[in-house]
Amino acid sequence: KVSIPDELYSQIKTAGVTHMFAVSGMHIAIFGQLLVLLLTALGVRRRRAPAYALAVIWLFIGVCGFPYSSVRAGIMFSIYALGLALFEQGDTINSLGVALLLISLPNPFCAMDVGLLLSAAATLGIVLLSRPIAGFLAGFLPKNRWASLALRAVYDVIAVSGAASLFTAPILILTFGQISTYGILTNVLLFVAPNVVLLCTPLAVLFSLLRLDFLAAPLFFADGLAAKYMVFVVQKVAALPFALLPADQGYLFLALAGCLILVALWLLLAPRDRKLLR
Repeated sequence: KVSIPDELYSQIKTAGVTHMFAVSGMHIAIFGQLLVLLLTALGVRRRRAPAYALAVIWLFIGVCGFPYSSVRAGIMFSIYALGLALFEQGDTINSLGVALLLISLPNPFCAMDVGLLLSAAATLGIVLLSRPIAGFLAGFLPKNRWASLALRAVYDVIAVSGAASLFTAPILILTFGQISTYGILTNVLLFVAPNVVLLCTPLAVLFSLLRLDFLAAPLFFADGLAAKYMVFVVQKVAALPFALLPADQGYLFLALAGCLILVALWLLLAPRDRKLLR
């Protein structure tokens, strides 16, 4: 974030993808899953792979300065790794609650940290709403197999981005007084590129340190292409009309309060489907 030019950072905020250009909980979760898959593919036993990945994850979080959003993801990944080691299925809602409790016990004022609030709200939104949204969109899939597979992947991205956006919108409105209009669209367009950067960068650095330049060079090249694509999309989306709308009018706060009440009622009165929350 420090090395990003002010103009570009403003465009990133307008496009609604600030989380993709910072070390966020999403990156920690994806990085942890990739490490587990990589270690398992290299022959490490399934019960031990999460433990090794966990050590790397916490080292990575420490290098980043232990930001609250990353610590939250690290604690949740630790619970997930413990569940794999014990052959138990974790509960995401409980893991999120435990993570927030452990973070807030030594410093209750962390509840005022916007990054932590956005990270927790996005996680909760994804857990609660992404599957229902994806299930609704699945009703519009074509009968053609290949077209259905391609659209299902797009619908899944829309479901995750939409669920996270719905739950983070109140925080953005109350904190910044504005909201990105094309946030979901930008998240869909940039869903793959950050993962390419996240995967290629550490591998390229590792191969470079091992003097394996013939392996590092194509990874650095792919990394650069993905980064340039992200900047290109952000600049184009930020230049669209009405990309950033003010949301500091009084009636919006009333509408927001009404929506939060409806969501709370739904959570209290809806049938309990434990599979949905895992």
